[in-house]
Amino acid sequence: MISIRLKNLSIRIKLLLAQGLVTVSALMVLLAIVLGYGYTSFRNDLYKDLDTQATIIERSSSAAILFGDKNTTNEILSTLKLMSSINRAYIFHEGALLANYEKEGIAKPHRQLDGKVILQALKHQRSSFNTHMLIKDIVFDGRVIGTLFIEANLDKLNTRLSLLILAVAIAAMMGLILSLLVSIKINKFLTQPILSLTSLVGKVSNTHDYSVRSHLLTQDEIGSLAKGINSMLISIEQRDEQLETELAKQKETEKALDRLAYFDTITQLPNRHFFNQQLPKKIAEAARFNKICCLMFIDLDDFKVVNDTYGHRIGDQLLAEVGQRLKNKLKSGDEVFRIGGDEFAILISDNNQFSHARELATKVIHDCAEKFIINNNDLYIGISIGISGSTQPTIQAADLLRSADNAMYRAKNEGKNNFKFFSKEIDDESHFRHYLENALRGALSRNEFEVFYQPIVNLRTEQIVGFEALLRWHEPIYGDISPAVFIPCAERIGVILPIGEWVLREACLQQKQLRDEFGFDFIMNVNLSGRQLREFDVVHKILDIVSETGINPSSLNIELTESVLMDNSQSTINKFHALRAAGVSISIDDFGTGYSSLSYLKRFPINTIKIDRSFIMDIAHDSEDQAITLAIIALANTLKLTVVAEGVETQEQKRILRLNNCEKAQGYLFSKPLPSTALRDTIESFLQPLYDQTA
Repeated sequence: MISIRLKNLSIRIKLLLAQGLVTVSALMVLLAIVLGYGYTSFRNDLYKDLDTQATIIERSSSAAILFGDKNTTNEILSTLKLMSSINRAYIFHEGALLANYEKEGIAKPHRQLDGKVILQALKHQRSSFNTHMLIKDIVFDGRVIGTLFIEANLDKLNTRLSLLILAVAIAAMMGLILSLLVSIKINKFLTQPILSLTSLVGKVSNTHDYSVRSHLLTQDEIGSLAKGINSMLISIEQRDEQLETELAKQKETEKALDRLAYFDTITQLPNRHFFNQQLPKKIAEAARFNKICCLMFIDLDDFKVVNDTYGHRIGDQLLAEVGQRLKNKLKSGDEVFRIGGDEFAILISDNNQFSHARELATKVIHDCAEKFIINNNDLYIGISIGISGSTQPTIQAADLLRSADNAMYRAKNEGKNNFKFFSKEIDDESHFRHYLENALRGALSRNEFEVFYQPIVNLRTEQIVGFEALLRWHEPIYGDISPAVFIPCAERIGVILPIGEWVLREACLQQKQLRDEFGFDFIMNVNLSGRQLREFDVVHKILDIVSETGINPSSLNIELTESVLMDNSQSTINKFHALRAAGVSISIDDFGTGYSSLSYLKRFPINTIKIDRSFIMDIAHDSEDQAITLAIIALANTLKLTVVAEGVETQEQKRILRLNNCEKAQGYLFSKPLPSTALRDTIESFLQPLYDQTA
């Protein structure tokens, strides 16, 4: 317990206690030495005086003792009365008490006792704190003639000793007081720097201010400790500065990462991750205020054309501009997100009539239709918007997003650059599209596809010179599904690659079979999708199939739409040149319906132009269609390109085309697309007039 209390005392108190203990111990030792020395000195003086007195008595009383003279002997002893320290004295001779002296008040021995008995009793007495016994033989001429006994009191010795003790005690007390005063000064001198350092450390501990410093400049251990503490504070301050710098950098990094996690780097709009978090909150918030959470799903029309034509850098700038235009049209509480690619989403709170959504959709469509000027390029783009709302109290975020996506898909199918609200009809269409996507994934392995062939006829000879391979899908549930429906779906989900390869192989095999049977190289036209063309090894795959099936490369004609040719990158051009170098022909399908058609004729190694059926349909009645058609024919003839008219259904259409030097045509006037089993009879029916003329 005491040790614990001592540990808890301050260093100043501990030093005072230690110094006091040392001082007291030193004084006690000094007092003991002084008292011991004084006592010994005083006692030795007394003993010496007694010995001297005994010697004097011995010499003075020798003769009297020899003669047994009691009176003389007593007179000699009586001189001891002058010495206050002598209590009594006795001289014994031959066993008898010869003389005696007793101080007043001192007990006398029984005189009737024999001297020997008395002497023997006296010899057994011991000196005490108050008395000292001296027994000395009286010798004369070398012979013991008697015995002297002296008893002296030590009162004088004790008095002197008491005075000495008092003096030493007073001196010790004064020394102790002086030592205490000096110790206090010394302690203050010694502990003040330590207390200063302690105060400094306490201040740093409480305030965490590491800029304070100790100003102790002594060269002793405390000065070294102060320097060490200052060095430690400097190190801590530098470390804290580094930590603050690192923490600031870390916070900036966290902010940047947080922004990367929740914001799109191109448009600076919230991204899909943030959108996925906000959508459920917006639905719940709208429900609390009896509103509808309205989702506008926005997709840019033909953005890929811009990306492929001008490059991704321009495309990214266009996305940023579109995002800014969308943001500028929002009201307070509305939010816009870029959720991926060329897709945006807007979340708004609306009423049951969707009045705000209608107004906002109209504004953003009109605003985004305005010209964009990016790097001195004039760009135009449309947007398709699908709108859905949380009209059902139990609707989930995923359902709302899917509904808006389906509505946007309908808006694109109905001409783009418009908006559609989600409806049951769109929902049914979405389920059908979803069914088609799943069914398409296994249609090839289930042998549900079949290639039909539509004859291409030379208008001068009216003989079949080739065929266009057309894919048909016999779906078990829905029956025959139009290529206009399932081809875009196949491209979207990626199964167009194996399907397109299968169609090419089937068409080449059919061409070889017809050549072997009729001895004529019919041209086989096969459509190639943009997705196939983007494959890096598409040329090798085409030529491998040509080699595998054994057809003449010049009998294969690859048909491409103008939208595919919009990717006029050097890589695409190189692929076309590689095909042409191998002997494969290339034609533009649906010519005149795309953009910048004339530039394709210059940049790409094209053999054939196919005039779209939309121009042929009214060629006999519509002067504009006829003018366009005739212009295309004239252009093809000038450039020495083969021209094929699609969708010929009447004799009048055929007459106009032949009259204006259109070389070839296809359409229901000659034959509808036929399965491979009907080709032989069809070809023979066209050859029959020749057989008849020959006959």
